[in-house]
Amino acid sequence: MGSVIRIQEQSVQSDGFQAVVSFDYGPQYPITVRDPFDQKQEAEVEWYFEQHLEFPFTQKVRARKAAASIATYGEILFKHVFQDNKDVYAEFKALLKVGLEQVQIEVTGSPKFHALHWEALKDPELAKPLALQAMMVRRNMQPPPFEVSVQPASTINLLIVTARPYGMKDVSYRTISRPLVEALRQTDLRVNIDMLRPGTYKMLENHLRETTSKHGAGYYHVIHFDLHGSLLSYPLWQSLLEQKPEKEEQSHSHTYHKYYALTDIPQYTGEKAFLFFEGEQDDSVTPVEASALANMLRDHHIPVAILNACQSGKQIGDTETSLGSSLMQAGVQLVLAMGYSITVSGAVLLMTALYQHLFAGDSLSLAIRHARNELANHKKRRAYYAQLIDLEDWLLPVVYQNRPVQLKLRELTLEENKAYYEHKAELERITPPEPTYGFIGRDLDILQIEKRLLTKRNLLLVRGMGGAGKTTLLRHLNAWWRTTGLIERVFYFGYDERAWNRQQIMVEIAQQLLDPVAYVRDFQPLSLDAQQSKLASTLRAHRYLLILDNLESITGANLAILHTLDKTEQEALRRFLAALVGGKTLVLLGSRGGEDWLAKGTFVDNVYDLSGLDPEAASTLADLILERHDAAKYRQEEDLRHLLNLLDGFPLALEVV
Repeated sequence: MGSVIRIQEQSVQSDGFQAVVSFDYGPQYPITVRDPFDQKQEAEVEWYFEQHLEFPFTQKVRARKAAASIATYGEILFKHVFQDNKDVYAEFKALLKVGLEQVQIEVTGSPKFHALHWEALKDPELAKPLALQAMMVRRNMQPPPFEVSVQPASTINLLIVTARPYGMKDVSYRTISRPLVEALRQTDLRVNIDMLRPGTYKMLENHLRETTSKHGAGYYHVIHFDLHGSLLSYPLWQSLLEQKPEKEEQSHSHTYHKYYALTDIPQYTGEKAFLFFEGEQDDSVTPVEASALANMLRDHHIPVAILNACQSGKQIGDTETSLGSSLMQAGVQLVLAMGYSITVSGAVLLMTALYQHLFAGDSLSLAIRHARNELANHKKRRAYYAQLIDLEDWLLPVVYQNRPVQLKLRELTLEENKAYYEHKAELERITPPEPTYGFIGRDLDILQIEKRLLTKRNLLLVRGMGGAGKTTLLRHLNAWWRTTGLIERVFYFGYDERAWNRQQIMVEIAQQLLDPVAYVRDFQPLSLDAQQSKLASTLRAHRYLLILDNLESITGANLAILHTLDKTEQEALRRFLAALVGGKTLVLLGSRGGEDWLAKGTFVDNVYDLSGLDPEAASTLADLILERHDAAKYRQEEDLRHLLNLLDGFPLALEVV
């Protein structure tokens, strides 16, 4: 760690805050800090981040003025902190001679003190704000009564909590998680990623309790909340609970359920910070208040929390603290939150850069500074109506810190070394080759498939026309779910390859699960029905994935590859799958048809119809195809748009035509 500049509130006066500044914990210099903006100017900044992107066609001059005002704000704040006291400015200028790269600026104070935009601090003589050159963190006035410590481990254990309660009207399901996993593949840092499914508060509570019981407190080093967030007054909270999703056009409707593991919230004044988990029913939401979440993380000793939720770092009035600050008060060592609403494109850019630097071995506060610079260097953001606008959202990340955090790994034991690299080798084996143009879209499909498997029935038929991309999706899912901790093992059987009967499937699975001695001694001598009973017991007890693909071949459907099974073998296969109903193993079935012969007692009515890619994904694929064939000049042709509509997003048709 290099030098530390500490800005610490002492008291609130009529003309502002009385505070002190120190360098490397030396003499404390008195300063007076006043809010650089009045309420009208502050409202303009809030409009710029919260409302401008909703209709970006108008008020462009107003937006430019609001963006420029951030530098003005930062320079006024800099004057109060560093220039008004000559001794402070002299020490700061001396520090500049060696550079700000290794400097950490710590701001300590009350919620009202933290309501100032400290990340905007800017020396008028320097081109960049200080937060883009130094590490900027915030602290509370009072240290937490209990401080979570980082547990030594052979891997960094990361839990991603993603909630998309608004279904088709929501943000893409893997907006954050997929770039994160891709970044992990480019590093040699040992990281284990688990992804909570479904994204309900009940599942989070259960998962953390089970994980702590199995591995002990402190197993997870980082928890990432990829959820919506908001500040709610008590009347707004009450009205939210009373809303009913009676009208289909009501986009963000909330329904009230008796919340699992949450107590009622007594009446309060002002606003409180909430995160929105998926509800236990479809199209419902569970709002969780900051203190409840903070207590949960403290109970399970999770030292780092990352939130890309909107307004998770925004201070609320003079006394009520933000969600990020609440987590720090509960003892979490480091929290990254957002001061205002962040765009989806901004969150992707921020989090991708953050994890790339974190996985490269940087400390969290340094990785966040690098990520903040990515936002500053690439300002284009996708607003409403697919418009691109420039946004100064480097200001939004707010870092709360109790103590510096660097996730360092201990050496692997011989057993851990073998287990870790065998797991990596397995992931490489089951990861399918990239499609010609990459795996594009399907986030909504994946979300719905997961919900149906985990909350409705553990057997699901994915039905789609030839060329819809069923096999590509199923193969992608087996690798994605294994990588993100949903399943332990994968068993894939494609009827385009051969006519797999019940016996062949059971032998293949048993040989993978049992060592050679146990297979010959305990499995092979059994009758087929006894083998099924033994194998089904194992499958029901473990979270595996069984995929049977191209089932249309079994009955010799029109245009199918003829790997058929007779009626007796069809019934045997149906009984084997029926024996897995209600167990932990997930069963995905892929077919062009409804497979009525198989439905009874297996997937029943749990069918997901796979259509073509959504318009955005289809246009992305079309662009890649055009680029590969040097035909990008046709992008704006009306005939091309008409053709895309006719092809309806079917990947194979897009590639062929």
